[in-house]
Amino acid sequence: MTFEEYAFARTSALVRLARLLTDDEHRAEDLVQEVLAQAYPRWGRITRTDRPDAYVRRMLVNTHNSWWPRRSSRKISVAAVLDRAGKVDEAAGVARARRTVAAGP
Repeated sequence: MTFEEYAFARTSALVRLARLLTDDEHRAEDLVQEVLAQAYPRWGRITRTDRPDAYVRRMLVNTHNSWWPRRSSRKISVAAVLDRAGKVDEAAGVARARRTVAAGP
């Protein structure tokens, strides 16, 4: 089986697995695209294994696991801002959030 035949036949199944892993359709498609791009230059070696589909699915899981540090670097909005020595200054936090939203990205 050529790489093109494999990709055509198995992409939808790989995307379904990636959706289970990522819980996000767009990230799942990105994950599958990245894994297929990694598999393409290795395809000759992958097809020599007993189960090439299992090999590619394992690549999918491993690549998803390597994305975990990226997930933790997301920006998180906070309603309250800690002022000096642990006091919460909610008014300053709300005002800062409004300025940030008004300024745009």
